[in-house]
Amino acid sequence: MQLYALDQNLTVIHAKNAKKHVSYQCLECKSFVRLRGGIHRQNHFYHVYQSSSCKQSGKSMEHLQVQLFLQKELDCKDLHLEKRFDEIGRIADVVSFSKKLVFEVQCSPISLEEVKSRNLDYQKLGLSVIWILHEKNFNQSKVSAVEDFLQSTHHYFTNMDANGLGVIYDQFDLFDKGKRIFSSKPFIIDVKQFFQNDYIIKNLTLPSPLLQKISSQPYFFKGDIIDYCKSEQFSQITFIQALKIIESRKPKKITIPLFLLQLFKRYIMRPYRIFLNILLEKATL
Repeated sequence: MQLYALDQNLTVIHAKNAKKHVSYQCLECKSFVRLRGGIHRQNHFYHVYQSSSCKQSGKSMEHLQVQLFLQKELDCKDLHLEKRFDEIGRIADVVSFSKKLVFEVQCSPISLEEVKSRNLDYQKLGLSVIWILHEKNFNQSKVSAVEDFLQSTHHYFTNMDANGLGVIYDQFDLFDKGKRIFSSKPFIIDVKQFFQNDYIIKNLTLPSPLLQKISSQPYFFKGDIIDYCKSEQFSQITFIQALKIIESRKPKKITIPLFLLQLFKRYIMRPYRIFLNILLEKATL
């Protein structure tokens, strides 16, 4: 489902201006779409014949609600939903040319190759991508390859439902062997307030992955982790558990006495125990 389609004159039309029982064309695959919606359901286009290869066809109502939420909150004159870029063959969920940002909403599973490809394509146009991952398939105990890749880049989560209720939030995580072993509290972001990141890191006691994330991001939004770390509300308690986990996983330094003890156990105590067990087994025969 989608919010935009092409009319009979190949002009882009919004679902709110379309008519039911009239055929339109999908912006991506050019197949027939029609209008659906009503008093209790957001107007949108649906594919008359489903296409597994068309990304617009696979959009959920939650996906559309996140797009509409961003449109309302960002309130930019140059903001576009489902903007087609013919030069790279992409349709951006939400794009702001003044901010040079593309918001890619992801509610369904996606391959790491596709994420990398989209990032590179938009970078060719001078646009940065902010991924918004839905809790339906992300932020679970098992970590996807996509989340692992995006850990040090800009991404947020959302729990927006089909009725448009929910938030977009930031979160700091620690991963280990494909598992999420630590999650901070959610930091609800205000997408209306967007800033360039000129934050000078003074608190070096932050978890190292968080320090890397802060130093690598060129911008941030009000309420996200970067904003929290530079605010007066910052509290070290938020990351104490993460710091303990990181410290516990550091390789322990082996001192000379400890090294000698390990040699004693391996080359003297262990052979002695084996020999003793053999003698006991023979004595019981």
